[in-house]
Amino acid sequence: MRKIRKVCSIQKEDLETMAIKRFLHIILVWFFGMSLLSGQTESERKFVFSNYDSIAQLIEKNGELGTFGFHQHATYFYFDIYFDTPDKLLQKQQVSMRMRIQYRPGSKDSLNYTFQLKTEMTHPGAPRLEMEESDLDIYRLTFQGKEIRLHQLLEAFKEESQKPSNEANFSAHSTAFTAWFKQKAGAPIAPFQGLRFLFPKIFTEQVIASLKPVCFGEIRRTRAHVYLKNPDNRLAGVKNKERSLNDLPAFFLANRELIWLMELSLDRAIFYSIQNPEKSCSISELEAESKFDESTLKQGNILTYFAETLLQNFKAEDEIRSKFKQVVDCLGMNE
Repeated sequence: MRKIRKVCSIQKEDLETMAIKRFLHIILVWFFGMSLLSGQTESERKFVFSNYDSIAQLIEKNGELGTFGFHQHATYFYFDIYFDTPDKLLQKQQVSMRMRIQYRPGSKDSLNYTFQLKTEMTHPGAPRLEMEESDLDIYRLTFQGKEIRLHQLLEAFKEESQKPSNEANFSAHSTAFTAWFKQKAGAPIAPFQGLRFLFPKIFTEQVIASLKPVCFGEIRRTRAHVYLKNPDNRLAGVKNKERSLNDLPAFFLANRELIWLMELSLDRAIFYSIQNPEKSCSISELEAESKFDESTLKQGNILTYFAETLLQNFKAEDEIRSKFKQVVDCLGMNE
């Protein structure tokens, strides 16, 4: 993970170069996304369970499920703030925009700040377009009469959220965020470029300038590898993707004979509405991402097979909604 770095100034030429690179990046990601859609390729899939604790316990104890073996390797924590316009245009266009703090207690190297725009999933396994800005430390703004960096405003918001719901007051934080949106609405910042590229007639600079925080939450994420434990006829002969040793996790470097099938993210989250922070929404879900050479699979794809196994053993259901969409539905923010 990258460390937050201090940047005193940015030359005009650097900003122009950043703009060109980010715009080209968005174009490339867009066409890559379209190619995935045309081929109906699945790379990620998300599930919810009626008995979430059972699957969580299995994964966290490095258990196995039929042909699948699990190895838990990390736990991360996130603090997310989601944004929308007063007339809920992001909701209506099926996209979400968030700023995130990622951290691991006791590990300074894991501290990371990002600003992301994501489209909603249209069906199980469908790709989502994602645009991310990670250099939040270069942006200055004014908060409570002092000049700070954007990532420091996120930390101040997080600190305020730790207060009892009847004492927390986010008005100054919301004002500072909206002032920054207004100042940077036309800047070459990836999520803003994504909005202008995807919805040029809707997300004008004036509309982007009206963005404000609408909900926030904390997430505990357990990460786990999934490997081929007990090969069956369906998975016989599958192979790993060609990767350099630098791209292999430590677990697979130490166990080179294992096939890395998937990566799992096991999330427990609780979110609150800015307007009514006393009301909360809990989310528990599992996301799986394919990691091996699917061309060596005899039939179907690994995520469908995994989904069938989860359905049979844990009555799992597909969840295509983002956390933002789930919170919107749960807290009645779409009314």
